[in-house]
Amino acid sequence: MKKNVLLMGVMLFSLISFGQKKEINKAEKEFKSGNNAEAMAFLEQAEGLLDGADNETKTRFYLVKANGLASNAGSDVEKLKMAADALIKAKEIDANGKLKGDIAADFQVLKETIESSAGEDYKAKKYKLAADKFYVAYSFSPQDTLFLFNAAVSSKIAEDYDNAGNYFQQLVDLGYTGIQKQFVATEVSTGVVEPFFSKANRDVMVKAGTHKDPKEVTTDSKRELVLLSLAQVRLYQNDEEGAIRLIAMARKDNPKDMILIQAEADMVYKKGDMARYNALMQEMIAISPNNPDLYNNLGVANAKLGLKDKAIEYYNKAIELKADNPGALVNIAVLILGDEGRLNEEMNALGTSKADYAKYDQLKEEKNNLYREALPYLESALNYRGDDVEIVRTLMGIYSQLGQDEKYKTMKARLQQMEGGQ
Repeated sequence: MKKNVLLMGVMLFSLISFGQKKEINKAEKEFKSGNNAEAMAFLEQAEGLLDGADNETKTRFYLVKANGLASNAGSDVEKLKMAADALIKAKEIDANGKLKGDIAADFQVLKETIESSAGEDYKAKKYKLAADKFYVAYSFSPQDTLFLFNAAVSSKIAEDYDNAGNYFQQLVDLGYTGIQKQFVATEVSTGVVEPFFSKANRDVMVKAGTHKDPKEVTTDSKRELVLLSLAQVRLYQNDEEGAIRLIAMARKDNPKDMILIQAEADMVYKKGDMARYNALMQEMIAISPNNPDLYNNLGVANAKLGLKDKAIEYYNKAIELKADNPGALVNIAVLILGDEGRLNEEMNALGTSKADYAKYDQLKEEKNNLYREALPYLESALNYRGDDVEIVRTLMGIYSQLGQDEKYKTMKARLQQMEGGQ
C-alpha cells in the first residue's frame, strides 16, 4: 500500500513537472509568434505550479518570461523592469550554474536591447523615457555605471530634478569617474572618430571598409562633470549651500579650473555674497589676466558693494583690453549718473529765496557736470551698439539738459526712426 502511495506521489509529481514544462513551452511559442496575452496566460498557469518544480524548470520559466517581456516591451518601461527582475530571479535560482551560459547570454541581449532603445529615445529627445530605461539597465547590471550616468544626464535634461539629483548623488557616493578604455575608429566618409561597444564590433566595421585607424583610447574623467551637474540640480532644488559644497569638492581636484571657479562665482553671486564673488573673480584674473569679461564682472561686483571708484577702475581696464565693450561703457555712465537722483531731490526741495536760487544753480551745474562726464562713455557705447534705444534716449535727454540742440534733434530723429516714426 505504501508502495502504491509512493508510486502515486511520483506519478503526480511527474505530471505536475510535465504540466509546468508544457505551459512554459507554450508560452515561449506564443511569445515568438507575438501573441503576448496568450503567452502570459500560459506563464501564469505554469507559475501556479512552480512551488513543486525543480530549480532547472523554475530557472527556465523566468528565462522565458524575461525574453518574452523584453522582446515585446517596446517603450514600455514597466515590462522592461519585469524582464530584468525575471532575469535576476533566474540567476538567483540557478545556484549550481546549470543554465549559467543561457542566463549570461540573455543578460547581454537584454542589456543591449535596453541600451539601444534608450539611445534612440535620447536622440529623439524623449529624455525622461531614456532616463527610465537607462536606470532599468543599471538596476540589473550595476557594474555598468555608465548606465547610471546616462540616466542622470537624461533626467537633468528632462528637468526631472528629483531623479537627476538621486542618480548623480549615487555616482558621487560610488566615486564614479567614468574613466574607461574605449575602442574607436575613424569613419571613412566623414573623418569622424567614433566609439564602439566592443573591439569585435569595431573590427567588423574596419574590415568592412567603412572605418579605418582602429585605436584603443582612455576616456577623460567625468567626476568634475558629475559634481558640477549635481550642483546645478541642487540649485534648481533651492539648495544653494549644497551646490556650493559640491563645487568646493570639485575644486579640490582642479583648483584652477576656470569653469569651476566661474560656477562657484555664479552661485555666490546669486546668493548675494559679493565679497566672495569678488575674491573668485580675482582668482580668475590671476589665471587669465587679459580677459576683459572678468574685469567687467569685477566692475559689477564692486558696484553692488558700493565701491564706485573701484568699479569704474575695473570697467576701464575691461575697455583697455577690449575697446568694443559697450557694456562696460554704459556701466561707467550709469555709475557716474548715480548721483542724478539725489541732486534732483535736493533741487526739488528748495524754496524761492535768493539763497535757494543760488543753491539751485549750484546743484544744476553739478548735475550738468555729471552729464558731461558720462557723455563720452555713452557716445562711445552708441558707436558699438547703434540699435540700442535706451542709449539713444539717454543721450537725447542729456543733450537737451546741456542745451546741445543740434545733437538733441539728431538723437530725437534717430529715436523716432527706431520706434517706427512715432
